[in-house]
Amino acid sequence: MNMEHDYSKADYFMALDFAATEMPALPVAVQTLLKLNPQDAAYLSDVLRIVRVDGGLAACVLRYARATIKQDAHNPQIQQLKHALARLGVEGIRAAAMTFSMQQLLPPANPD
Repeated sequence: MNMEHDYSKADYFMALDFAATEMPALPVAVQTLLKLNPQDAAYLSDVLRIVRVDGGLAACVLRYARATIKQDAHNPQIQQLKHALARLGVEGIRAAAMTFSMQQLLPPANPD
């Protein structure tokens, strides 16, 4: 542990304890998704199984995938989750999952 700052070990552990008890957890679907190994042959099918269970996460994945391509007659809008996941790839899937998590944790913006 690097203690180059003016913080004591007690301060460090007190901050860790605060973070562990006061910070909200990631949604369970996102936690499960982030634990998957992208090198596994069943990675995309496992992600698909997880994303299908959470409607908000599924909507976020579809939005992310649709934003990556120009919609026209040659590139119709992505309608299926499996196509969205294939379009996004591992990093895009993780980015969509983390975006979804942050949206769940942060209060909605006040339009006033």
